[in-house]
Amino acid sequence: GPTAAAGLRLVRLVYPDPGALHTVTVAGNFNAWQPDGLALIQRRGVWTIDLALPPGIYEYMFVVDGQHWVTDPLARTTRDDGYGGENAVLDLSI
Repeated sequence: GPTAAAGLRLVRLVYPDPGALHTVTVAGNFNAWQPDGLALIQRRGVWTIDLALPPGIYEYMFVVDGQHWVTDPLARTTRDDGYGGENAVLDLSI
């Protein structure tokens, strides 16, 4: 993807499920897994967020309506989260 200033990489995460009633946030190792820290914006039933992250490999999940942790359905790669689910993997190391 495109590179931002200071070596950051811009990435857009998309949650394509319009079934979320109120909120969708993203929690991952880039924000200490805080479930309420980074809110996605809904436009026409699709939730998106743009992040600028330093190069690296990140794991994340979406948190829907403050309680349902959901693996990114568009993730190319996932990794066992140790709790019976799968974290999405975002590789920005290249």
